[in-house]
Amino acid sequence: MQQPGVPRETVKLFICGHEGAGKSTLKESLQRSSTWWSLLFSNKNEKSPNPGKDKIYEHTAGIDVTSVEIPGVGKVSLWDCAGQSEFYVTHNMFLGAENATFILVYKIIDWEKDEHGTVKLKRPTDIKEKEKEKIDYWLRFIKATNKSTAENGKSLSEDDKPTVILVASRGDWAQDYMEEANGVAAEIVSEAKEKFKDYLNIHDETFVIDCHKSQNDDMTRLRKFLKERRSVILQRSEDLPNLCEEILKARDEWLKETRLPVLPWSEYVAKVRKIVHVEDKFLQNATKYLNHIGELLYISDSTRTEKDVVVLNPQWLCNKIFGPMLANDIFYQYPVKLKRQNIYSRQDIDNVFKDITKDTSSLINLLQEFELLYPLEESTTKQSDYVIPGLLKDEMLPSQWERSNHKQIYYGRCFQCSNSIDTFSSGFFPRLQTRLYHHLRVLNRPPSGLWRNGIKLSYGVEGLVYITQDLRAVHVCVRAQHENQIQECYQLLELISKDIRDILGEMSPGTTWEQRILSANSLREHVHPKEVYSYSLQQIVDADDNGSLRVYNDKDGYEEKITDLVCPGFDTTFLNEKERKCDVRWMLHKSRRDLVRLMDVIQPLGKDYRLMAEYMNIGNTEVQSLATEARIHRKSPTDLIMKEWSNNWAKSKCQYYQRIQFGGNGPLLKKTKDVYYESSIENHQELLNNDEMQRHDAYMIIEGMFDELFDEMPLKLMQWNDSCSSIDAIAGEFVALGIGECNT
Repeated sequence: MQQPGVPRETVKLFICGHEGAGKSTLKESLQRSSTWWSLLFSNKNEKSPNPGKDKIYEHTAGIDVTSVEIPGVGKVSLWDCAGQSEFYVTHNMFLGAENATFILVYKIIDWEKDEHGTVKLKRPTDIKEKEKEKIDYWLRFIKATNKSTAENGKSLSEDDKPTVILVASRGDWAQDYMEEANGVAAEIVSEAKEKFKDYLNIHDETFVIDCHKSQNDDMTRLRKFLKERRSVILQRSEDLPNLCEEILKARDEWLKETRLPVLPWSEYVAKVRKIVHVEDKFLQNATKYLNHIGELLYISDSTRTEKDVVVLNPQWLCNKIFGPMLANDIFYQYPVKLKRQNIYSRQDIDNVFKDITKDTSSLINLLQEFELLYPLEESTTKQSDYVIPGLLKDEMLPSQWERSNHKQIYYGRCFQCSNSIDTFSSGFFPRLQTRLYHHLRVLNRPPSGLWRNGIKLSYGVEGLVYITQDLRAVHVCVRAQHENQIQECYQLLELISKDIRDILGEMSPGTTWEQRILSANSLREHVHPKEVYSYSLQQIVDADDNGSLRVYNDKDGYEEKITDLVCPGFDTTFLNEKERKCDVRWMLHKSRRDLVRLMDVIQPLGKDYRLMAEYMNIGNTEVQSLATEARIHRKSPTDLIMKEWSNNWAKSKCQYYQRIQFGGNGPLLKKTKDVYYESSIENHQELLNNDEMQRHDAYMIIEGMFDELFDEMPLKLMQWNDSCSSIDAIAGEFVALGIGECNT
């Protein structure tokens, strides 16, 4: 930081857990004073309800955000998170918090009524497994939303990991089973600590608490640890920049000037610079600092700073907006709520927010920026209907992706969690649905089906994106009728895959995942998306390395060609994985097309496909035969020679590995002075540019392919105008990006 600062006083504290666990009750008890007068008064009013006699209370909606002084702890920004699953989509925006502490509340005991209506306690051992599942869900959620590695790529230190305190509630009901309750609580803490030890700092004390009492032994221990944790955070934190103090002082005036307590980044910068001139980077860091301590929300866009938004009042967005927007029927504090349906009219949305703001148009635009809803059509003359993906009520029926005898071409990918403690965060798939809708609408091809767990796309070819119920895998399937639609299949596959990778980075930065290749045969046989067999990238790469070009489906008992799974010319798997070491069969179609056009032209000194074939150990007789075949079938002789070179090398590798397998020996000859046996792109460039060939023009075509490939060029979808609707026009844009053309 560039300015002297003032010591930081506030830390961020989240209270999480499923509905009915006692989160809000614990929050209220933590805030009660420990003075003798307060204790005298509280002891008369802290009586816990009997089992089955829970008080009717107002459920927390969204996140209740308050800045409070907790007695015995100090000043904190307290975030009480709703436990209903509808709100997990928006929780996703805030749980990724640097230096935050999480209190995770669960029940240690519960109750039920028997057939006679008599209330009966469910002991700690009776509900242990069910509560473990709930705890596991939240620990996965916290892990997913917080980065699992430091900026240098190394593992997080203990101090940098999110700190989680497990608190067992309803300790007052467990008085007759206290030994059992403490044993179960200790077991839960021990198992969670071991399971998440590399990613979360789970405090090893056990707390079995009557959340209604502000003073008891476990509450005292909890306050003590929170105080110690707060001290550690403040000692490790930089001072609060003076600029932050100035922003907080000016915030009240800004709130009076705005219709909504939200400022676009450019407007926020202008207001700050009226107070003090400051550089953009420094202002960004100061604003992130205020976000970390919960004073405001800085919601940044990973692609463009100008799309960043600053929310001046976190409570307004987290509770006043997200509360009624996502509330279900148990939230009686909201007389008007959105019913569970797939499409909402503008009037539906206006009715929910009419008592909160008169400017619902700006509010809807804000929610669109957050990718929480989208309009079914853009129009300046009439109001659109809207979809809120997080509230979709229907799941995809099997009939939506039926087997088709007309579809011959199938490709697919799977994005799957790498280990058992990983999950994709709850906000990931709704945001993916929203972004795909926007991208496809730009191309005048909006989705043809949308469900809680799937989205169906029509892009000239058909596509399906499906997420499994456990939120651990996303399957992407594309299919078409004819081979001349392969390019369109890969355009759609790449578009979806890019959005998935981007959103996983934004919404699930702590999730470790891998990309797998779906079995074309499984897709063709119309196995349900969640049951489609998949191959690891390593299996695909190994099949290419050993020359077999086949992988084995050990579930269904058959082999598949890797060229049926990752299409040469369009799929960049091998180019990304092996770069110039990969085989020439994996060159992009555009580059290969340009290359063969050059080398097909007969040169006076023979510096064309004929000399090239000689270096590839392809004899004159075979070259003449391939040239004749090319002339008869209107193909490229250069292309046929490159295929022959690639096939010969694959056979050599197969024979070599078979010899090794049966105890033989002998080297795998890759190249000599005059012959390049290995059909790698690296060798191809070398022979094109040697002293005898001197085909620098052909060499540079391959070089250009890698320049485009590693430029990390975006698909530029949002820059395409609505007129870009024909397949030819779309193909032209992709050609410009190096994805290539299909010459089938």
